[in-house]
Amino acid sequence: MKKQSMTLCALILALILAAGVSAAEEFVPTKTAAPGQLVGDIDGDGEVNAEDRLILSRFLAGWEDYKLYFRKDGSELPPVPLNGDALTWRIEDGTLVIEGTGRMRDYSSADPAPWADRAAEIRSARIADGVTSAGNRAFAGCSALTAPPAFPASLTSIGDEAFDGCSAMKGELTLPENLAAIGSYAFADCSGLTGTLSVPASVTAIGKRAFSGCGITGASFEGNAPEVGASVFGDRGTGFAVQCKKEFAESFNADTVFSASGLTWHGYRLTVLSENPGDDGQITASGTCGPNLTWTLFESGLLEIEGTGPMEDYSAAGLSSTAPWQEYLVTALKIQDGVSSIGSYAFYFDKQIKSTLSGTLTIPDSVTSIGQYAFSGCTGLSGKLIIPDSVTSIGSGAFYNCTGFTGDLSIPDSVTAIPEKAFGKCSGFTGTLSISDSVTSIGNSAFSDCGGFTGSLTIPGSVKSVGSWAFSNCNGFNGSLTISNGVTAIGAGAFSGCTGFTGDLIIPNSVVTMEAEAFRGCTGFSGTLTLSERPTNIYRYTFENCSGFTGELIIPQNVMEIDDYAFSGCSGFTGGLVIPEYVSEIGTGAFQNCSGFSGDLTIRGYSDGHGRPKTKIGDNAFNGCSGFTGNLSFGKGVTSIGQSAFSGCSGFAGDLALSASKIGNNAFFGCKGFDGRLILDEGVHTIGESAFSGCSGFTGDLVVGELVYTLGARAFENCTGFTGTLTLPSNLALIESYTFKGCTGLSGKLTIPAKVTTLGVGVFSGCSGFTGEVEIAATVTTVRSNAFDGCSGLTSARFYGNAPTAPGNTVFGARDDSFLVYRPKNAEGWPEVGARWGEYLTAVFEN
Repeated sequence: MKKQSMTLCALILALILAAGVSAAEEFVPTKTAAPGQLVGDIDGDGEVNAEDRLILSRFLAGWEDYKLYFRKDGSELPPVPLNGDALTWRIEDGTLVIEGTGRMRDYSSADPAPWADRAAEIRSARIADGVTSAGNRAFAGCSALTAPPAFPASLTSIGDEAFDGCSAMKGELTLPENLAAIGSYAFADCSGLTGTLSVPASVTAIGKRAFSGCGITGASFEGNAPEVGASVFGDRGTGFAVQCKKEFAESFNADTVFSASGLTWHGYRLTVLSENPGDDGQITASGTCGPNLTWTLFESGLLEIEGTGPMEDYSAAGLSSTAPWQEYLVTALKIQDGVSSIGSYAFYFDKQIKSTLSGTLTIPDSVTSIGQYAFSGCTGLSGKLIIPDSVTSIGSGAFYNCTGFTGDLSIPDSVTAIPEKAFGKCSGFTGTLSISDSVTSIGNSAFSDCGGFTGSLTIPGSVKSVGSWAFSNCNGFNGSLTISNGVTAIGAGAFSGCTGFTGDLIIPNSVVTMEAEAFRGCTGFSGTLTLSERPTNIYRYTFENCSGFTGELIIPQNVMEIDDYAFSGCSGFTGGLVIPEYVSEIGTGAFQNCSGFSGDLTIRGYSDGHGRPKTKIGDNAFNGCSGFTGNLSFGKGVTSIGQSAFSGCSGFAGDLALSASKIGNNAFFGCKGFDGRLILDEGVHTIGESAFSGCSGFTGDLVVGELVYTLGARAFENCTGFTGTLTLPSNLALIESYTFKGCTGLSGKLTIPAKVTTLGVGVFSGCSGFTGEVEIAATVTTVRSNAFDGCSGLTSARFYGNAPTAPGNTVFGARDDSFLVYRPKNAEGWPEVGARWGEYLTAVFEN
């Protein structure tokens, strides 16, 4: 009730003022307090005094309620329409439009605005001229609202909680020129609002916590101090500044305190601006900042550094630095000619607070060095940053997180090194970046997250090293990237996330090392990639998701390792691919989803001096490279092929010859384009689960290499194209479940070799082409269900040992009595002569 009463009074006063009627002359404010009334004879004692101010402040704080205005004759004012019947609303393409003449009605949590149930649709709002108020909770909870409305000049009040919690509302808030009252919590928790809030001279009352939780960095009052409720701007640190003009300073004095930290108003730092730009007022504080340098802080907030020689270096202290002026509110900076260095941490602000320093920065020609983190966090500095030719040294983090700088940036010829974080997170630059050919090194994160730079970027040949993350996330560049001959090292993530670069990328032969993630996510490159011939390692994620590259990719002969995901997602490469002979490792996902490759893939493989193979192909190395249309060739140097290494490479054709000792699970899963023979020579030892599953195009005989001792489950499942016999090696010990399921083209006699102990579930199920008798070695002790189900061409089975453990009625599927199971005369575990083994008739043969 107190909050609503306060707003009602504010609205009535606003209506009176809007009608051109003087409240002091026409009405007697007997026991009346309105937020719009700066000072009046509230208690009716005939004087305007401290008691009146006390009553008014108590009212604003919500302590007491007072009656509304009365006419001199004692009659009440005519009723003010509160229902907003003269206003209309509609939602049009995501915009809430409110039109008409007069005030908007007030709403509450129990009685929300009529558009509240469609709040998710409202991305913007337009309040038409003629509307005089924004009612209580009118826009509260409009979580999709992305920008503040453009308030009309007719608006005189904004009610309690009007925009409470509109956290998606971003940008600067502009208050209308005739606004008189702002209610409690009006913009509370609008965290997306930014910049300095300009409060028009017409505003005479602001309710408690009206701007608490807002992202605004300060407030500038154009007129007299309004009456305000408690914590009007919420809880703020020393970085939050309130400004007033010198001509209105007296109205702020009653609530102003001078302390070691400077002037404050209601607990917020206060700066009194001079009436004339050249008049900075009286000196607030001063001292020395170097052997021959002095600093002076003026009433206006201007800090002036003058004298000759170097500035003292400072250090970080909490959220700011040990510089003596950090105890005061500094809003502008003037460094006079004669200063030769700007000290470390001189104007440093931690990223957790907002710097109060604003305006353009002029560095005089006398300055030769800028210390580390000298201006770090000075987010209010704006305009173009000009570094004079006199500067030879820029310290680490010197301009880190100075987000307000705009325009181009040129590094002068006098500078030889750009250290780490020197310009990191300077996201406001909007032009080109020019690096002179005197620069020899670019440090780690030197320009990281400078997303506003545009145009092309040239790294001159004088630069020997580009540090890790040096240009990461500089996604505004929209031209070419030129790395000049002379650059020897490119650090980890140096250009990662630079999505705008276009054209070709040439890594010159001067480059010896190129670290992980160097160009990760540079999706904009649209031409060819040329690699330096000198690096021996292409590290992990180096070119991951550089999907725009086109043309053939040539891996230089010097390369010995291609690490995990090095080219993953580079879907634009075309033509064939040759992996040179010295490459000993192709990492996990190295070329995953490089779907544009066509033609042949040749992996030559590396063998040591004794002829031992050394090349390992990692899991998913070529997974999803569906564009290859030619042969896949392996040299003798390949020792292992990882899981799913070529899974989904459905376009390969011709024969496939393998000698790798280990073929991983799903290694060639779904490679249905092969249309020749599968050759597994004696170098192959293990074949993993589903290694060739679905490779339906293989033809001819299938000869499994003599040294293979394990065949994984489903290894050859549905390889329907084989047209010849199956030869299993004598060393084979285990055939897992469904290994040859559905290999309908395999034909001729089937013999299980002498070392096999187990036949898995459904191991030969559906192999309808086998004919005659299947011979099962004496070593077989276990036969799982459905092992030979659907092998309709088999006429009998001959076991050479004791009866295996088996669900006898399902081993060979449904059979009539013409199908016989032969067993040795003296073998154990078999039924009596003439009896059935499960459902199958048995017969005896002499060993």
